[in-house]
Amino acid sequence: ISNEDTQLLAQASEQVCLTVRALTGEALATLNAPATASIAAFKARLHELCGVPALLQQLLVGERVLADADTLAGLGSSEVLLIRMAFDEEKGPELLQAAQTADVEGVSRAL
Repeated sequence: ISNEDTQLLAQASEQVCLTVRALTGEALATLNAPATASIAAFKARLHELCGVPALLQQLLVGERVLADADTLAGLGSSEVLLIRMAFDEEKGPELLQAAQTADVEGVSRAL
């Protein structure tokens, strides 16, 4: 087994412990997750724990907004701020149309 393979195996087993907080500072969740997990997967888990749909979540570390493609390994902090984005009810028809046509980007824009 090569040194690179050994590093990949070690990274796959690494866990990070993250505390997710609301704007008020209240701890919403503390959880362990694989360091290789994407922010998108982390948002899905937060949806299960906190009830906030992934598309309405904005996650920040410090002033940095986390992109769905980022991984937990590169956060540099164990504290994550969860901002629940507001839903504009006037965009309801646009949201419905996007959902009916499986337009993920359209759903995201409407939210």
